[in-house]
Amino acid sequence: MNNAKLDRSSGEVQAVVRKFEDCEFSPQEFHHLDHLTVITCYLEQLPVRAALARMRGALKKFTAHHKAKGYNETITRFWVAKVVQVLATQAAELSLPELVERVHASLGNKELLFQYYSRERALSEDAKQGWLEPDVNLL
Repeated sequence: MNNAKLDRSSGEVQAVVRKFEDCEFSPQEFHHLDHLTVITCYLEQLPVRAALARMRGALKKFTAHHKAKGYNETITRFWVAKVVQVLATQAAELSLPELVERVHASLGNKELLFQYYSRERALSEDAKQGWLEPDVNLL
């Protein structure tokens, strides 16, 4: 999947999740918008803590499978929190693809992270291991 505008069915959204969980994407193919798609899908299916735990486990499996750069707890929790904020403002009758589109529109710029965190803090070993509060702006 890429950063192009989404016009997907629920099945296509679920396919992104399945390909991610089955490690079928390469790290170079699994883009920021795909991460947001998975988080949105998890949050539509599960309570926030369970969705975070599922995303954490899936990302750790994905990075281990591909021997990719390590998991980052702070970045994962940041994006889950931001998706929760967007979803809280959406109408209940929206379909999953419509919710994904709204999340992409609001959070599609991955540099948004650095409006809250300095690069040094967000990419630090401490941030990889556990949650760090933002050091630039409050969430």
